[in-house]
Amino acid sequence: MSKDGLFKWISDRCNDPRFLVRVATANDLQDIANLDSAYGDHSVDIAGLTAWHTRYRDGAYVICYRADEKSSWEVIGSLGIWPVTAEAFAGIVSGRLKETDLEADAIMAYAQHARYAHWYVGGVTLRADFRQKTFIGERKGLSARPFVILMQY
Repeated sequence: MSKDGLFKWISDRCNDPRFLVRVATANDLQDIANLDSAYGDHSVDIAGLTAWHTRYRDGAYVICYRADEKSSWEVIGSLGIWPVTAEAFAGIVSGRLKETDLEADAIMAYAQHARYAHWYVGGVTLRADFRQKTFIGERKGLSARPFVILMQY
């Protein structure tokens, strides 16, 4: 499945109007780093995340929530889908590298219409108060559970 295919798959299953998944902007990076910091030594810090985002601006996604249409969107989770070098990919697959070991030069530089061979999916975070819960949408009783399932490891 391609990166766009994965993103569409996730978005299609989140039919609850209280949730939104979108590409993160530079303004979202601190929120992502704050969420990720809950994972301690396994967290990518704000400097690392900013360096990755500078190399490939479409690599981080945020999961946003608002209680109703009058509320503002708040970032409650994130997911990273990053094109990486063959060496970085091999290091992660073999277990020699962790996410926190990836330097900016391991992330492939953004180029419009580029096709990348190796992808790293990681940095999956969800705010603690949204973990292991099901949210039923007002419309058609649809569930936003895919994000919760991602976090139950």
